[in-house]
Amino acid sequence: MNAESDAITVGDPMPVVAALEHLGGHTVRITWAEGARAEITEDVVDLWPIVDRYRIYAPLTDESHFASGRLVEDGNVLHWDAGPAPIEMAAIMVEHMAQLASPQ
Repeated sequence: MNAESDAITVGDPMPVVAALEHLGGHTVRITWAEGARAEITEDVVDLWPIVDRYRIYAPLTDESHFASGRLVEDGNVLHWDAGPAPIEMAAIMVEHMAQLASPQ
């Protein structure tokens, strides 16, 4: 920290999604604004492993619900109005799946 800055930067910035496009099934095209993959700009990511594994995402097994996803929180969160309550997935989870599928 110095007199000109009151923030300490450590590691990559948190991921921010600039655009989300549903490609069919549980696959999305992500355009990155910030984060470790921002230099790649765009990733195609299959989110089925997350949807299938965690019960909170069970309503998203229905592809019509999954396709209704949108960005909120300035691109920090993917959001669905599906099931009994809204469902959200942090951009960092999507970034992790992208890194597993296609390491830099």
